[in-house]
Amino acid sequence: MRHFLMIVCLCLMPFTVRATQVTAMPLSVLVTGSDHVLVGKVEKVEMVDERGHELLDRQARTGPGLKNELRLHVVIEKDGVLKTNLKKVPAKLVLPLWQMWHFSLGQWKDDGEGKVYIFFLKGQDFLPFSQAEFFHDIRDKQNVERLLRNGARRQAVGVNRSSQATNQPSSSPESRR
Repeated sequence: MRHFLMIVCLCLMPFTVRATQVTAMPLSVLVTGSDHVLVGKVEKVEMVDERGHELLDRQARTGPGLKNELRLHVVIEKDGVLKTNLKKVPAKLVLPLWQMWHFSLGQWKDDGEGKVYIFFLKGQDFLPFSQAEFFHDIRDKQNVERLLRNGARRQAVGVNRSSQATNQPSSSPESRR
């Protein structure tokens, strides 16, 4: 019987150590691969359930098996368009965080609201470049600008921010914190 239990435990062990693991992308990949590199301030953090209803409980969580989605309401800073391939960039964006990350609404409200980040986005809908990684701390701005000067195409010439256009996130998140 002991041998049987030992075998069962050994067989089940790999399932107990599974976790969401993502390899960080080099900054150069984010800069060169993104259609848009924008500097913006997180004006508001909200969480919605699977029906799109806003959740106000600061303990509400995201993570595997949960249907909640955190969304960042971002205001693009003046001179915050470092790179884009479009003529106009919205003044405000709503960016969903990847649902697989383990976060609470309170964590993001406390740590993210009011902070300025560099966002790496793609497409006409300004979706996150990567599900797991689409923004960096503003302290990386000099490195991003250096990468743009040294090879990443800077296409922000003549770009205007539109104060009325905003993007709407899809029902499935594409990114993380």
